[in-house]
Amino acid sequence: VVTSGATYANTGAAANTQTFGSLFINAGTTFIASPSGNTILTNKRPETSVPYQFYCDGILTHNNGTFKDTFNDTAHRWTPTSDQFFYNVIIDTTAGWTRFEGGDLNIANDLTVTSGVLLQHGDGGTDPLLVSGTALISNGGQIGGRNDAGAYTFGTIDIESGGIYDATSGETIIDNDMNGDSFLNE
Repeated sequence: VVTSGATYANTGAAANTQTFGSLFINAGTTFIASPSGNTILTNKRPETSVPYQFYCDGILTHNNGTFKDTFNDTAHRWTPTSDQFFYNVIIDTTAGWTRFEGGDLNIANDLTVTSGVLLQHGDGGTDPLLVSGTALISNGGQIGGRNDAGAYTFGTIDIESGGIYDATSGETIIDNDMNGDSFLNE
């Protein structure tokens, strides 16, 4: 879906599932996700030289919903703007890599990496990752790699047996209440 100069809204009373190959939100455009529903991304844009799966230069309204990546490859990118927030994110890409770049990856609630890897796009990338709730890394899932160097902040982090957190060379902050006691690894 490419939205340009308009508003795409799925705001019915019930939670819905929206499935797209990719989502590209141009400047001057608003995407309003289904309330408490799921937006599933299954591919990347084939017609661009950069393999975007999610690109936002407009406004993303998460509507307390979940964005889920299920595409198994090692090249696709998520490029949010630094002031945009997802609510929940699930990475379930088998052995694929979800690369983020171009701005902070902000998640207002929970991040779950069921399978695959969530990491910076470039080697030594410095974009921040903020997960206000819990980051859950399941067996077969991984956060970090490629010499990530951004500041990573989690409300809590739960690394199950077989899950991997490849710590950033920047700061890792675990702050249970986001404004009180915290753990800092530098």
